[in-house]
Amino acid sequence: MKQWEVTRLGSKTIRFSHPQSTYIFDFCHSCTFDLNRPPDQDFLQKAEKVMKDTEKGLHVNGHEDRMAGQFWLRNPDLAPDKEIGGAIKEAIQRCKGIAAAVHEGRICNEAGRPFRYLVVVGVGGSQLGFQFIARALAKDSFRLQPFSLDNTDPETVDMLIRNIGPAHLAETLFVMASKSGKTTEIKNSYKILEGVYAGLGLQFSKHAIAITMADTELYHYAKNQGWLDIFPVWEWVGGRFSVLSPVGLLPLALLGMPVDSLLAGARAMDELTRSTDYHENPAMLLTHYLLMQSIDQKKQNMVVLPYKDRLELWGRFLQQLFMESLGKTLEKEGSSQCFGLTVYGNKGTTDQHSYIQQLLAGHNDFFVLFFSVLQQAGEVQQRVVEEGGITMGDYLLAFCHGTMKAMANQGRESMLITLDKLDPFSLGGLVALFERVVGYYAACVGINPYDQPQVEEGKRSANDIIRLKKKLNSLLENGDGQQSKDALCLEYLQQSFLPGEYNVLYYLLHQMKEAGQVSIEQAELDKLLG
Repeated sequence: MKQWEVTRLGSKTIRFSHPQSTYIFDFCHSCTFDLNRPPDQDFLQKAEKVMKDTEKGLHVNGHEDRMAGQFWLRNPDLAPDKEIGGAIKEAIQRCKGIAAAVHEGRICNEAGRPFRYLVVVGVGGSQLGFQFIARALAKDSFRLQPFSLDNTDPETVDMLIRNIGPAHLAETLFVMASKSGKTTEIKNSYKILEGVYAGLGLQFSKHAIAITMADTELYHYAKNQGWLDIFPVWEWVGGRFSVLSPVGLLPLALLGMPVDSLLAGARAMDELTRSTDYHENPAMLLTHYLLMQSIDQKKQNMVVLPYKDRLELWGRFLQQLFMESLGKTLEKEGSSQCFGLTVYGNKGTTDQHSYIQQLLAGHNDFFVLFFSVLQQAGEVQQRVVEEGGITMGDYLLAFCHGTMKAMANQGRESMLITLDKLDPFSLGGLVALFERVVGYYAACVGINPYDQPQVEEGKRSANDIIRLKKKLNSLLENGDGQQSKDALCLEYLQQSFLPGEYNVLYYLLHQMKEAGQVSIEQAELDKLLG
């Protein structure tokens, strides 16, 4: 039975309607795009091939020799073998099961009281998807009050403890998500939290759940420490594609979200975006639009402007999805070619006061994706703010369409995606749509969207600096008498480190000086950079 109805409204607008959600693509203010001009057959063939290769389990992530199985997460029967499909189904049921046990008090804290707070600890893809969906579907009746830790900033941990309150940490449940199991920010968090809980006479292990691949450092640590549970994530799910795996589903289920509806929305969108008919496939249309702007028009900056507060984090989510997936260099025939889209996320109308001047009069090196929602939920939606029956929602729509019109008048490129409402089904579909777009786009330009080797380079460089700090600490603790923490001898330090290390050494010492850990005159410290 065909669930989707596709309606073309002239040459610039098309509507995709499902019994549970509707998406409208509006290119009326696009200077270049026309639905009557389909892409060439090469585009269609590449898009169709990558769709089939990915879903049937070929190793489309060639750099890491892996499959890319995000589409199986919402339809495990598509998985290339029964073992993978069974593991996905089991994980989904476990997510819902442990959430129910927490809500019903069958899993409780050390004193036998229910958990009231949830802290999700994760970085990048292990956090952004959860944050986005939790914010977009926020309501007063969450079963647990959510918090997030997504950095190794010590002040943020202090603030979290203050906001929850030391007396309520006994009622707090932590979900620690790290696919690799060795993410530094995650390890720092649970090491610090273990000390905080010990200081309160509590066991952190009775408050912690891990999400990681099997046989990782985090997996073994959580198992040996007796954490409450360990949930899987698989090597064939990239972090930025993992929101519909236990990485996102578990914390969302703990909040009381209907995760089955999220999965159903994604599954329905996947069915639609498998169509080989260009005009029946919103992912093909959107990919073609992005290729026209970024490749043909050479506009590499994509501005994401949702005119809906609950979509505030959508730009950040797309920022990682696009930039980590598509920011690649392709070596071909002796030359290098760089690809990618630089994504800027803002929110209308709030940030309109900041960015509109640049969009209308600055460099024309960008295009804009506007997002709006037709259904304005809440008690105040129909309250009049101006004569003539004008409401707040009318102004929100007016600012969105008015900005697009003003941009078109200046020859600035944009398109609008409108959802009829924001609910778990439509949001799951929106995530699935853009995951498919990333795969299509990458196939058409010939890059691998599922690896991120340069991210590891940054981590390796950070580890080099940590080794430098350890060497510095060792010198300060075990020096030969020529220096001490109370009176550092700069000449001694310069002899102990290479000139190429002086810059970082300066900041390490500066931080230690501000913390009262060492004593050194500022003028002496400045000589490191002189």
